[in-house]
Amino acid sequence: MKIRYIYLLLTLLIFMSIRAEEIRALWVPSWDLTSQEKISDIVTKAADADFNTLLVEVRFRSDAFYIPNRDNCDFPNPDTASRLLQEDFDALQYVIDLSYIFDLKVYAWLTMYVATSNDLAKCPMNNPWYRSPGWITTDVNFDKMAVTEKEGSYLDPGLPTVQKYLYNVVMDVATNYDIDGIQLDYVRYPGKLWGYHPEAFARYQKEVRKQSPENWQKWRCEQVTELVKRIRRGLKSHAPEVELTAAVISDPDKAIEDYNQDWMLWLRKGYVMRVFPMNYHASDQLYQKAVDKIAVRDYEAQVVMGIRAWSTSGDYKAEDINSKIDYSWKRGIYSYALFSSTGIDDGNYWKELLLRRSR
Repeated sequence: MKIRYIYLLLTLLIFMSIRAEEIRALWVPSWDLTSQEKISDIVTKAADADFNTLLVEVRFRSDAFYIPNRDNCDFPNPDTASRLLQEDFDALQYVIDLSYIFDLKVYAWLTMYVATSNDLAKCPMNNPWYRSPGWITTDVNFDKMAVTEKEGSYLDPGLPTVQKYLYNVVMDVATNYDIDGIQLDYVRYPGKLWGYHPEAFARYQKEVRKQSPENWQKWRCEQVTELVKRIRRGLKSHAPEVELTAAVISDPDKAIEDYNQDWMLWLRKGYVMRVFPMNYHASDQLYQKAVDKIAVRDYEAQVVMGIRAWSTSGDYKAEDINSKIDYSWKRGIYSYALFSSTGIDDGNYWKELLLRRSR
């Protein structure tokens, strides 16, 4: 009984500490990290606007806005500098140094399974498309996923070599940089049409005795979850101070059905500390519907609601962002992240944002 009491007390303390930390985060895409001038501008504006956390995309498409294996090579990382960089510098370290001055937390935002952009000219020559073409996922006819599909070609989650590669990339960043957290992005399948790599499909047939559409879906979910679990174990052993989070499909049911991303399980099992649902609806009605669906799952304290902060036609105002923040608060979700720094710049939202906080 005493051990059980202590466990419940510790769980309560962890929950209370998470609730007390209201995250006001800003996603900073890789194209806002291409020069020191751009970074300085964004970090200064973010601090002035009362953000307290930056999610910086230091891995766009199998490339690096940091120095791979900078201080140690414990986790071999073959990625090289991004072609998008306008200067020869360590963008991640520059963000860390500048954010320290403003007391901003820094999370390294890393894309996972998506390996290329839609334009190969933006990818380094050692991109997996060239270096390891056998890792690219395929459709049911075993045709390789084209770079023009979705956000670009994906690596197949069912390949052990892919899992090891991505694990090493994450661990390399986590052990070589003084960051507050890791944010996994695109940690999912690209959709139902892909994921039929012949090696992966052969693994499924060998490992699952009863073949069925339901078991195929379950097996695919397990492949994605296994990478998240592996990274969690690695961080616990080698970088325990680094928090693991994930950007996820906002609808938890659609996330499983269409993308094999069971993020509710990740929260339930403690594989990630927080999730950032990408609730990018411009419509208040659709946004609120997505919030309501999450708010009844009892994980409000571990959810950082992703909110749209860009406009395509000029009719999406700062007040639309503010109203979404207010609604999340009404439903008990006090942390939020705005996407993105580029959108806020383009929409000139900085001065009109009302980043709600309780203290």
